[in-house]
Amino acid sequence: MGLAQWLHLQYPDSTVPPRPEVVAQTVVAATFDPAIWASLAAAGDRHVKVKWTSADPKELAEFVAMVRANGLQLRLDVNGGWQGRPPADLAALLEAAQGVEYVEDPTAVADWPNSSAVPLAADLLDSSPESVLALAARGAVAVAVVKPALLGSIGRFLQFAQALSKLSCDLVISSLFDGPVGRSALHALAAVAPGRLRACGLGVPGQPAGQLRMSDNLPTLQMMWRMSDGLARAARYQPDRLALRDADRNIDWTWKQLDAQGHAIARLISQAGVLAGEIVAAWADDAALLLPAQWAAWRLGAVWLPIHPRATTAEVDELLARTRPRVLLTDRRHPHAHGLVIAPEQLEPSPISYVMPAMDATADALWLPTSGTTGRQKLCRISHFSLWYAVAASLDAVGATADDVWLCPLPLCHVGGLMVAARAAVGVGTLVVSSGSSGLAIHTLSERFALTQASIVGLQLQRFLQQSKDVIDSPLRCVLVGGGPVPPEWLDEGRRRGLPLRQTYGQTETCAQVAITGVADNTLHPLLGVQLRIDQPDNDGYGRLIAHTWQSMTGYAQLPGEEVQPESEVGHGWLDTGDWANLQGGALTIAARRSDIIISGGENIYPQEIETVLIGIPGIDEAIVCGVPDFERGQIVGAWLVTALRPEQCWPLLEQALGRVAPYKRPLIWRFCPEPLARTGPGKVARGEMSMQFANLCKSDPEELLRMRL
Repeated sequence: MGLAQWLHLQYPDSTVPPRPEVVAQTVVAATFDPAIWASLAAAGDRHVKVKWTSADPKELAEFVAMVRANGLQLRLDVNGGWQGRPPADLAALLEAAQGVEYVEDPTAVADWPNSSAVPLAADLLDSSPESVLALAARGAVAVAVVKPALLGSIGRFLQFAQALSKLSCDLVISSLFDGPVGRSALHALAAVAPGRLRACGLGVPGQPAGQLRMSDNLPTLQMMWRMSDGLARAARYQPDRLALRDADRNIDWTWKQLDAQGHAIARLISQAGVLAGEIVAAWADDAALLLPAQWAAWRLGAVWLPIHPRATTAEVDELLARTRPRVLLTDRRHPHAHGLVIAPEQLEPSPISYVMPAMDATADALWLPTSGTTGRQKLCRISHFSLWYAVAASLDAVGATADDVWLCPLPLCHVGGLMVAARAAVGVGTLVVSSGSSGLAIHTLSERFALTQASIVGLQLQRFLQQSKDVIDSPLRCVLVGGGPVPPEWLDEGRRRGLPLRQTYGQTETCAQVAITGVADNTLHPLLGVQLRIDQPDNDGYGRLIAHTWQSMTGYAQLPGEEVQPESEVGHGWLDTGDWANLQGGALTIAARRSDIIISGGENIYPQEIETVLIGIPGIDEAIVCGVPDFERGQIVGAWLVTALRPEQCWPLLEQALGRVAPYKRPLIWRFCPEPLARTGPGKVARGEMSMQFANLCKSDPEELLRMRL
């Protein structure tokens, strides 16, 4: 018995009999290349959805006419890109869209027009069920685009669909690209949904609807609220597929084996007394430990706190004292007096002997360090839902298939590395991990493992361009580049060499990426469900970038005895990114990252942390740590010390003090000066001015600085 028939028996008020066929739409990128649209029409596609960002009515009218000339039904998803425009401008844009099947989410609900030249659609992802029903009740919305998982259960979804039907509002069901089995379940659910169903978004971006395969299995339609379900789900549906390939240690584990390791570690840490809501920390670089241990913590309802493998023992001790985890997991390369050493190859699978607490979408899944202004790193609280949604939004942008092989050369303590692992699990693909960051390593791994997806930082791309002149011949479909700004010429040259590069923008507070470029351009656009605005723009339109998305952090961890984070920075659902940007027609331009963060080779380095150590040295009156431009790493760390001591007197003191700081954080160039640091009117150190002075010194008199390497 197929899932559609089973659903009909469980919910007899649904459509009788189940629809014999559910038409799926095709999702493609906006392009004026007529060959693309002709090929789609020739392949039999009829309903095409395009994410549209331009606010030029003339350009829009030309695009609509071109697509319609090929006999295709066009849907435009604007994702709120016309938000804030005067009613007359909005009316002109909708008039230019004459001939489309509908325009989805042209503006915020509060600005929604009561009448429109074309049908309008509202996506439940960007609106509440109540607001969609209210729009339908006044006839302002003709179509509701619904991701059933957002309603929490099959029953609630069917009730919502019935309410839409009574208001003469059509229904489109859209997946969050939850693997082939998830799409099959949604296809079956669409077959029994009440009301008038339009072509549904049940495909992978760029994959024609005719290539979708149905399954007669009876999977449970479930939300991935807690990411611990993802590991069990992958093991259930693809038990023998390779899940983890450690290129450095020659480890190959299937999803079944990885799931068994997760259960074994969950049993061990449960015996250590870990309860729901408590913290499980890990100081390791062994993916065969980190990945199953992470899932194990989530299965117990615990919070996962990964520590950088290159942190010093002193840094680990400070973090442990602040956060007080119930248990610290380590591998053999990171011994600690209070650590529980786990050797994955020695774990013995055993029957489950622990209790999984009830699922809570809002509970913390991760605590991840980020920058601080008091000399200490803040800890971002990422909920299970935010983590799950970030995965879904990313997969919506890059697509996923069951045959994907994901490369992660990033530390699994960073949000970037964590998200690659999570995407591989949700897509039931294969994760390849490697600590090698050279360009040759990436080239070799691509050929060795037939990679299809990868995530790297700018330094790794730059080394690839330097070390390898060959063109990569592999099935790579997408290579994400993050960790800081990347010169456009690097992206263009990398694409010429066979890397399908797409630059991303995001931060720990937004659970990694919130914007991404296309595969053939360098323009950033927001991901699914992300709303952006610019506060207090200058004459050129640049100002503070503010983001609203379901993948944002819950807030910063409020630790005993530490300063409380001001509500204004994360209040009302909007997050002040602290970055300086421009937003025109939905296209995002980042002018500068947070001024106090140094990004060196993809690593975030927080100056206040190092300055606290330097200022504590006798004889050092003031200290400021700056990022100095560097061709290879993007930035290197430079320290400007105000002291009466001579350099040779400082070196022994600096060596002793900086022994507590991880090597990648230590300053490489130094400036010793008796004069006080430049300060702003309120008395704060003028960090930007000092950084500029440092950079100018590097250009005018580099020997003065470079000969003083520590």
